Amino acid sequence: MYRFIATIIFAALSINTSALEVNEWTMDFNTTSFHTSPTYATNQYYNEENEGFGFTYGYSEMLDVKVGYFENSYNKGSVYGDFVLNRDFYFLNKNLVVSPGMGLLLTTGYEDTPIDVPPIIPLLHPTISIGHKYVRSTIGYLPYGQDKVFTFQTQIMF
Repeated sequence: MYRFIATIIFAALSINTSALEVNEWTMDFNTTSFHTSPTYATNQYYNEENEGFGFTYGYSEMLDVKVGYFENSYNKGSVYGDFVLNRDFYFLNKNLVVSPGMGLLLTTGYEDTPIDVPPIIPLLHPTISIGHKYVRSTIGYLPYGQDKVFTFQTQIMF
């Protein structure tokens, strides 16, 4: 199994690539999150399986616009829009792209939860995308509230 995974990774990295360019799209799969504490105020466990999907559009060389849906940490549906300023750094003959960035996330689905916020929440957050033109993983960090949250997303170019 490890040889198969290594072969897939090697093949993916062997294709000459660049990061998301202007007018290009990815399909995004929201997968999971990690909270610094496993439970919230009422000793309920956070939902860390945040399945959902969305799309990213390369608006300019440094701005990606994301929209999508996911099941949030309180088992409620959330819709989001995210405006991410990022910079691409290339490694391994442009086969590996690392893109640190800062996003403005607008999300819903947290009203009537223990954090009791307005229907639409604006959040500034850092991100880092690592991967390849056709498949990348993005890690986001939400440094707000009592429990900090790391988010994970996989992006596939189409």
